Formats: sequence, C-alpha cells, structure tokens
Amino acid sequence: MLEHDIRYTTVEDKPFLKQMLSNPEDLKYYEMSSEKEIEMVANSWINCAKQKACITLTINGIPRGVASLIISPYKKMAHCGLFHIVIDKDFRRKGLGRALLKNLLNLSKNYLNLESIHGEFFGDNPIIHLLEELNFEKLAYQENYVKEDNIYINRSLFAKYF
Repeated sequence: MLEHDIRYTTVEDKPFLKQMLSNPEDLKYYEMSSEKEIEMVANSWINCAKQKACITLTINGIPRGVASLIISPYKKMAHCGLFHIVIDKDFRRKGLGRALLKNLLNLSKNYLNLESIHGEFFGDNPIIHLLEELNFEKLAYQENYVKEDNIYINRSLFAKYF
C-alpha cells in the first residue's frame, strides 16, 4: 500500500474532489451526470466537513480520496449516516479505498456515535467487493433502477451496523 495520510476534509479539497468525481468512466457509479450535478454533489460532500463527517486521504499532501457521511440534522435520524466514497482513478487497487473506508467506519462509530452507516451504489461499482469483505449487509438490489443513454443500471444498498 502507498504511504498516505488521512485527515478531516477542508474546503480546499473541493477542486480535487470535483476532479475525482468527473472521471467519465466512473460517472456510471454515481447519481450525477452533468457538470452542474457534480458541483452540487461536491458541495454536499464538502458541507459534511463542517460536522467533521468528511475525511480526505492524501499522498504527498495531495488529496487522492474522499469519504463523506451525510448525517441528518433531525434528532430522530441522527443515529445513522449516508456515506459516499471516491478514490482517484490512478490510485485504485492499492488498498487506499480500504484504508479510507476503515477510517470512515472508525469515525462513524467512535467519534460521531452513529449506530449505522448506509450507502447506495450503482452498476458494478468496484467498491461493492470491498463492502462485502468488510461485512456490510446488502439491504437491497434493484435491477434497471436508472436509465442513462438507453442503458439500464442496477442499484445496490448496503449498511454497516455498529
């Protein structure tokens, strides 16, 4: 595995996050498809940094991965979070996603006191294999959930309970 650091996300990470989310090969794994939608998603993830619910993996000080937890402001829902994760395409398959996700799990359980985290993943997203390895529970699988360019894409929902 490459030497890396993991720290809380800052606003300065947004351009790197947008670049990672804009990889045309990976857009099929996310709910957005336009530049405007990528901007909205990046803002949403970066806003989680205010709650210390977003972490960034860096290599030589440069952001190469981001994991974000969206936590409801409503007391009834504040026990669980919706998570998202992205690793720069040039740094995948090197154990960095595993490191980032394990740190997100630690943050969720031990610092944010969440009882569970949930994620929504499209198509054959490579993270699904990692989620299964880390004993996430598959809650649902929906075939043909979204249609993009006349191609139907499946959706999987996963959760980790603490």
